[in-house]
Amino acid sequence: SIFNNKDHNIDLYGVNDDIEVDYKGYEVTVDSFMKVLTNKFEYQTNSKRLLSDKDSNIFVYMTGHGGENFLKFQDFEEIVSEDLNMAFNEMWLKERYKQILFMIDTCQANTMFANFDAPNIVAIGSSELGESSYSHHTDMDVGVAVIDRFTYFVLEFLEQNIHNKKYDGTLQDLYDYLSFERVHSHIGCKLDFIDKDKTLKDIKILDFFAHTQEIEKIEDVDEESDEDIINFKNLLASRLNYTLVNEKLENIINNNKDEKKRIKSLNEINSGV
Repeated sequence: SIFNNKDHNIDLYGVNDDIEVDYKGYEVTVDSFMKVLTNKFEYQTNSKRLLSDKDSNIFVYMTGHGGENFLKFQDFEEIVSEDLNMAFNEMWLKERYKQILFMIDTCQANTMFANFDAPNIVAIGSSELGESSYSHHTDMDVGVAVIDRFTYFVLEFLEQNIHNKKYDGTLQDLYDYLSFERVHSHIGCKLDFIDKDKTLKDIKILDFFAHTQEIEKIEDVDEESDEDIINFKNLLASRLNYTLVNEKLENIINNNKDEKKRIKSLNEINSGV
């Protein structure tokens, strides 16, 4: 469970943990994060991949302990701003996104994106160089802060404003909401768009916070004419044949071993051993 308030009214993982979490605990490493972004997996299930393309709007939110040009993972390793910049550039070259909204909440957060140069990225951070980011309130049951101020007010803004797909707010509205009076630090922003005239006022919040999924209805088809089904059946058959051949080879090898042992025993008997 994850809570954004000490009252524990809302579990951000949903009722009965119905929010799917692909990586958690010690699976969350710099290496796994970079592989998700760049899709550099040797073997990995689709559920743990970012299956994006050139039409995808991607939202990346990072929070935790950090400093100038770095953010800690598990208090054990660090990701640096240059790593992120290289990953985003690689994603652009591989056509893995249309635009990225990158938000980060940590001390000196704005240094993490100061040198970004990958196209079509808008980055918003919680604090300037040499400036801390502050926690919002403490949960006395566990004795630590539940949430930081920047993250708290980002969540508050979204909960107050995003209720349906007709919401017309922009990232400028969100940016203005994150005032010094609320956050207690100076937030920052950097835009690197191919369209140099683009501003926060031109970017709709629902471009990143509203998920739409097209569902294609597949009509019943004749099995013999469905190429995918036929190919799948052939694949299963080939794998089954491969397994049967292996089993036969293994039986032959085992039988040969037994035969060699039998002949050796007979030879030893004949030689009087």
